[in-house]
Amino acid sequence: MTVNRMFTQKVAKIDRGMLASYKISNLIAKAGKPHTIGESLIMPAVFSTIMKQSPQEVTNVIPLSNSSVSRRIDEMAADVESQLVLKLQVNEFSLQLDETTLPDNSALLMAFARFLDVDGICEELIFALKLTTDTRGYRILRTTHV
Repeated sequence: MTVNRMFTQKVAKIDRGMLASYKISNLIAKAGKPHTIGESLIMPAVFSTIMKQSPQEVTNVIPLSNSSVSRRIDEMAADVESQLVLKLQVNEFSLQLDETTLPDNSALLMAFARFLDVDGICEELIFALKLTTDTRGYRILRTTHV
């Protein structure tokens, strides 16, 4: 085996591992699970039963530590945000503000942008801000009549 081929195989394995790490991090974020679930639950279960490999061999190629998953989620969120900013810079858009409540009666102010994209009309959440008040009637009446 030549040195060039040996390095090419190693780099391809690392690239596939990095892609798998991003995909698993995306699934963890969508599920709202703790970031450590990939390293402590997913990897050992999948690779010891299906792939017949030790989890240590796989975690060397697919980094899924708490900090790695957190960093990947942050990178993907920043990428989504930058794509949205670019779309809003080149398209006309409308802004909608809405107030909603959480189960504990705390209030959220949410902002949405609507714009035309190649796929049609798109609606994206811009931000959700927790308000310092809640939606209980006596507090609303007390603050409006003072």
